[in-house]
Amino acid sequence: MLFRSYKDISIKLLEHGDCSRISDKPQRNFCYNEIATKKLDADVCLFVNDREIVVTCITEIAKETGDGDTCELIQNHIKKNVCFGKVAQKTEDYSLCERITIVSIKDICDGLEANDE
Repeated sequence: MLFRSYKDISIKLLEHGDCSRISDKPQRNFCYNEIATKKLDADVCLFVNDREIVVTCITEIAKETGDGDTCELIQNHIKKNVCFGKVAQKTEDYSLCERITIVSIKDICDGLEANDE
């Protein structure tokens, strides 16, 4: 179980470079994701080669840090907009709703602000 030892060492040391030595793709993705979320470093999410995991990783870090700019790392337009909405909701910074370009998602975000008033 060589990949587990690299994964465990990488997570413990929080060094994403060691994740690349893991040959099992899901385990390697898990390693990058764990390090990214523990370090709150969305750039590490980009090493994951599963788009859904990348989006989830970036969104969780954006929510945790309250940094809407982090959502800009998401390439999918819809998911980027959803990220802005989730960060706005988590931080109650509804100015982030203005960055949403999809009307239906923006309306939901704006509605969250109205509910908080």
